[in-house]
Amino acid sequence: KLQGEAGEDLAKNGEEVEYGRPSARIRVDFSKVAFPDREPILGFGGAFTEAAALNFWSLGKEGQDAAMELLFGKEGLGYSLGRTHMNSCDFCVQSYSFDDTDDDFNLTNFDPLLTHDLESGMIDMMLLATKTLRDAYPKETENPSLGGMRIIASPWSPPSWMKAPTEKDEDRGFMAHAENMTGSALPVCIRDGVGRDSEYAKSWALYFSKFISGYKNHGINFYGVTVQNEPEFPAPWDACAFD
Repeated sequence: KLQGEAGEDLAKNGEEVEYGRPSARIRVDFSKVAFPDREPILGFGGAFTEAAALNFWSLGKEGQDAAMELLFGKEGLGYSLGRTHMNSCDFCVQSYSFDDTDDDFNLTNFDPLLTHDLESGMIDMMLLATKTLRDAYPKETENPSLGGMRIIASPWSPPSWMKAPTEKDEDRGFMAHAENMTGSALPVCIRDGVGRDSEYAKSWALYFSKFISGYKNHGINFYGVTVQNEPEFPAPWDACAFD
């Protein structure tokens, strides 16, 4: 509702109010729930990516403190929802995974320390954001199931050995599996599909479990995961289609 300085209705008789009129105000009644039958909004936020971490840690201490306060603090936006990538994404320096050993179905060579995410500063950035939010809103975040930082993980691509070759891969002689993590075969990127008998799908599911456990060991408990980022898009960057 548009109101003037004295609270008068500026849109009387259905007349349009001039765009950008400086005396217009939007008054919100927070005591009323607009759509009481809908699921509540859990929060607002952004993405914890490698690019974000590299830029954040390149700041001086004063800049880091200011960024955290502006994004997650009491005087800032108070973001409480975030998403990060499992393996690399298009906001990374280059593609990476935590197990590049061909046909390592039991993931014996999976990196449990998640060294890349640790060394890039991604994990420390998430921990600092979580602490900033907790310090700003101690009552609201004392019960993690009701409040606090909620971080969701999404994969852009499995390791290349789990992926079926694309047409370009086959043209270059890569017949067994995809050459790298960018692009995706269609309709499904997983080498032997996603049925119950798929060894690669089972290994990919195990990968999720190990990734979640690795982050938990660093003090980050994911609120949830998604199956895939943009599952219908065989993007030219890290991707995996599930059409």
